[in-house]
Amino acid sequence: MHFAAFKNRIGFYPAPSGIEAFKHELSEYTGGKGAVQFPIEKPLPYKLVIEIVKFRVAENIKLTVS
Repeated sequence: MHFAAFKNRIGFYPAPSGIEAFKHELSEYTGGKGAVQFPIEKPLPYKLVIEIVKFRVAENIKLTVS
């Protein structure tokens, strides 16, 4: 997972699986297969970001255990 700051947006890169798992919640934002763009003029959806991070951590744990 990565973040990047740009002039007009915050880029959030939780990998394609993170985007797919939360596609409904992310539908109001611009993005692509593995990224979402949060407009700089709106508050960040912290609760959603936290849920996506938890999801990706769980995915990574499953990969390292198996």
